[in-house]
Amino acid sequence: MLEKPEARLSVVGGSRGRGRQTSPNTEPLAKLDRIRIDIVGGLENDMCAMVEEALMAWGLPVYVKAGMLVEAIEGDTTAQEGTIDRTARLIPINLHRMRHLMNTACTFVKTGPKNKEFFVNAPVDIANMILNRVGFWPFPEVTNIVAAQTIEKTGEVINEPGVHRPSRLLLANLPVLPSIVISEEKSDAIEAANFLHGLIDEYEFVGEESKAVAMSMLITPVCRGIIPLAPMHAVTAPTPGSGKSYLSRLASLIATGRPCAVIPPARDEDEFEKRLTAAMMVGPSIISLDNMVGRLGSSLLCQALTEPVIDVRPLGTSNLSRIEQRVTFFANGNNLQVVDDLTRRTLLATVDRNEENPEEHEYKARPDKAVIAERGRYVHAALTIVGSYLKSNGKVRLPPLASYEGWSKSVRESLVWLGYEDPVLSMKAVKANDPERHKREAIFANWPEQAFGIDFKGNPKLLTVAELIEGRDKSLDALSDWNEALKQIAGDGKGGVDKRALGNWLAKQKDKIVGGRKLISRLDSKRKIMNWGCIEVENNSLLQFGPTIGSSDFNDLPF
Repeated sequence: MLEKPEARLSVVGGSRGRGRQTSPNTEPLAKLDRIRIDIVGGLENDMCAMVEEALMAWGLPVYVKAGMLVEAIEGDTTAQEGTIDRTARLIPINLHRMRHLMNTACTFVKTGPKNKEFFVNAPVDIANMILNRVGFWPFPEVTNIVAAQTIEKTGEVINEPGVHRPSRLLLANLPVLPSIVISEEKSDAIEAANFLHGLIDEYEFVGEESKAVAMSMLITPVCRGIIPLAPMHAVTAPTPGSGKSYLSRLASLIATGRPCAVIPPARDEDEFEKRLTAAMMVGPSIISLDNMVGRLGSSLLCQALTEPVIDVRPLGTSNLSRIEQRVTFFANGNNLQVVDDLTRRTLLATVDRNEENPEEHEYKARPDKAVIAERGRYVHAALTIVGSYLKSNGKVRLPPLASYEGWSKSVRESLVWLGYEDPVLSMKAVKANDPERHKREAIFANWPEQAFGIDFKGNPKLLTVAELIEGRDKSLDALSDWNEALKQIAGDGKGGVDKRALGNWLAKQKDKIVGGRKLISRLDSKRKIMNWGCIEVENNSLLQFGPTIGSSDFNDLPF
């Protein structure tokens, strides 16, 4: 019985052409050496491992992201004022691209009659097997591509191109920094902050907290190496042309060397989330939601802002892909309204020049040109602000911001350390502008006495949805505010209240607390009807920012 031959791994030189017969004694040629792989039936797993080893040995830009193989593609793009910039992005590797990569790194040899050896193209079955070897790939895993140096939690600069294993960030096309050494001197941080602040000197911010949010926009994308999660930075203005998108452009020019790609408004939430998924799969440093119209709210966006790992379904597939993303999210719009759960995840900068036509305002400087000319200095300034604070002894101890402890203990505290207002204070403005919160406040504040508080036995007073509506028409006629509140959330368009709409709305608000009052419910087991009531809450601490996620000490953070 003949033994099954082993697949052979060797270096073979020669032309990259196909179908050429080769000799085992062919001498390797410099720069064209490829790995020879003999195609032998029954050893497909071994051949897959050999191909993967060859791709790694050739240094081809193959990585793992979201449970699939991706490739980092570099190319020249037009940046600003006609300048050419080198950029990189991640694209999924399909079957044809995998075969191309295999042919680049390997020479596949098949033995024919009379032991003649022939070059053949990369086998389709081997390429398919490699694409589906989830969990067995030797390639480094990446979360995002960053085009600027970032920083360790010790304050040391990460300056080496390639994959930074702890954070799984792929560093490419890095600018030249004035220095990679960050001192612990506060004076250096003050000088860096003044230099960086020069980019926004001509902005007219409403409130000092808005200025702090703008500074955080410039710093946060650069410092993502130590920040597992960061809140969304939003910019609003009463009129177009106030420079909302320009702030995102400046931040992107610093972090990536080019303006950021934007996601425009969509006709509905499903379409918006499809665009958001596609953008996250590419692995950018920044995603900007540009010129949002009306109310901004999205369950997927909420997940992306507070969960380090999320499952998404890419367009055109039925499979879920797991993404560990390090995107910094920006948003802007005229009179932007952030709603529901997104309010606790958003910092808001308000810009208002008090001009009818702010787009006609003549600015003295062009900050974007300054960044393009000296990008390395601006990256260094952002790193210095955070790095000097991390190395200093005079820490600012701010209350932790749930879900964003890493950002809070680096970017946020470094800004307060330098004398800026706490950017988290802007969340009050976000919540104040939330129309959904206004509706809850109106309902809770005007809740009918028949279903408010507790009775003499200590049990909550409860009413059905129908009784709440009927009470409005009988004993509650004088409570016009209650009538108006009901219409806002469940009006039927005819001056009445839709029972089903009101019930659905109440179900979504269950156990929420507004103004010290909590909405409660209890199922009537006999009638199979939900009853609703509202009670005072003694401990109002639940109103802050919800449950703490990952509230470990900053020193215990993974990066």
